[in-house]
Amino acid sequence: MFSDEQKRKIGSYISDIIIRHDSHGKYGAKKRFSNELSRKLGYGDNSDVLESEYKRIIKMLEGNSAIQIRDLQIISEMYGVPIEEILSAGEKKYIMPELYIRNYDLAASSDRALWDKYINKENSFVTCSDEYEKTLIEYAVEFENYDLITYLLDNKIIWFVDDTLSASKLCINFGGGINKEFSSGKDSDIGRVLKYNDHLRTRTIALAIKAEDISKFNMLNARSSPELYMINENGAMCDESAQKRFADEKCDAIIDAILLSDSAEVFKYFSEEFSIISYHGSENKYVFPYTGELLCGLIDANRFDVAEIFLKTAIEHNKYVYSMMNEVINEEVKKSSVWDKERKEALVEEARRKGVADEVNIKYRSKCEIKEMVCKSYWYDRVSHTVSYFSDVRHHYVSNLVFVENKKGSKLIKELVTCLNTWYRKTIELGGEKYAEVLHEL
Repeated sequence: MFSDEQKRKIGSYISDIIIRHDSHGKYGAKKRFSNELSRKLGYGDNSDVLESEYKRIIKMLEGNSAIQIRDLQIISEMYGVPIEEILSAGEKKYIMPELYIRNYDLAASSDRALWDKYINKENSFVTCSDEYEKTLIEYAVEFENYDLITYLLDNKIIWFVDDTLSASKLCINFGGGINKEFSSGKDSDIGRVLKYNDHLRTRTIALAIKAEDISKFNMLNARSSPELYMINENGAMCDESAQKRFADEKCDAIIDAILLSDSAEVFKYFSEEFSIISYHGSENKYVFPYTGELLCGLIDANRFDVAEIFLKTAIEHNKYVYSMMNEVINEEVKKSSVWDKERKEALVEEARRKGVADEVNIKYRSKCEIKEMVCKSYWYDRVSHTVSYFSDVRHHYVSNLVFVENKKGSKLIKELVTCLNTWYRKTIELGGEKYAEVLHEL
C-alpha cells in the first residue's frame, strides 16, 4: 500500500520522466504517453477506451491513485528506468540492468537476449528469492509476463506438472519444480515455491487462456485440480486440508479468463471430458471441476451462447455418470444376489451330506436389502461434487457432477439448467436414504 505522499511523489516523478523524454515538448506529452501506454497494455486505438485510460493515468500522475504493477513494468521498459527508482520517486538511483540484474528486472523485461544472458546454469541467483522473499516466477506471474513464463517452460527450466508422478505421489500440486542443473542440484527457493504454490499454475493457465495458447493447456493440466486425484474409497478427498483447498481456491483466475474469452477452442477444451487415473489405479472421466461456477458467471454476463455449449456437454456428462453408477450398483446387486443363492445352495448341500437338511432354514436377502447393503459403498461429496463407488482396489468408480444454482437466463438456458440439475439429483439419489437431507437442500 502506498501512502498519499508516496502516490504524489511517484506521480510527479513519472510526469517529469515523461516530459523529459518527449521529443515533441511539454505540451500534450501526458496525452501521448497515455495513448502509448494504453496500446502497450493491449487496448488498441479505440477512442473511448483511450479516453477512459487517459483519465485513469492522469489520476495516477497527479498522485490521486496508486501506480499499478502492470503500468510500472511498461513504464520501466519505455524509459529505461529501474522499477526501484520509480517506486522511490527518484530518491534512490539504481545501477541500470546491464550492470545489475535482479529477479524483478528479468520478470519485467520482454528482452529475450537479457533472459538468455542471465537465466542459465551459471547464474544460480535466478533460482533464489530476493530481499523481498520473492522469486523470478512469482514476479513473472505477478507482472503477467507470459512470454517469460513460456520461455522458462519451453526451455525446461521449470515445470508446473511432473508427468512422471503417479496419483499417489500428488499432494497440493502436480509436482512443480525446477531443473536441478539450474540450481546446482539443490532444493532452491524457486523449486520450493513451485512445489507448494499451485496458484502459480492456475494463474499461468489464465494467462494462456488470454493468449489463446491452446498448446500449453495439457502441459499445465489446465482443466484439472490435484485434489481430484485424491478421492478415497469413502468418496471424499484424502484429508480435510485438501477439501479446504478445493473449496477456497476456486480457480477464480481461470474462470474469469474464460468469461472474457471469445475463443471457440478455449470453450471446447474446458467443456470436454477428460480422464484421471486415481491413486487406486482406476481411470475415470471428469469435467472441469468448477464448471458450475463458470456457468453461473456466463449466465450472469448474459453470455447465453457460450453457456449453452457448456450446459449441453455438462448434461451429457451428468447422464454418463448416472448411467455408469447405476450400472455399477445394479451389477453389484446381481453379484450379491448370485452369491446369496450359491451360498444357500452350498449350505444346503453340506447339510444333506451331514443328514440334517431338514434343519436348514436360510432366507434370501430381499433385493431391497441387498441394494441397501451395496449402496453403503456409494458416496457423494458436496464440496467437490464427486460421486464414488468403491468395489475393491481394482474397481474404484469415481467422477464429478455439475450443478448450477443460477436460475436466470433465456427460456432455453433455464430448460438446460433444469435438465442438468435433474440428472445431478438422480445420480445422488442412487445413494438411497442417506442423502435424502442433501437432496432436500438442493
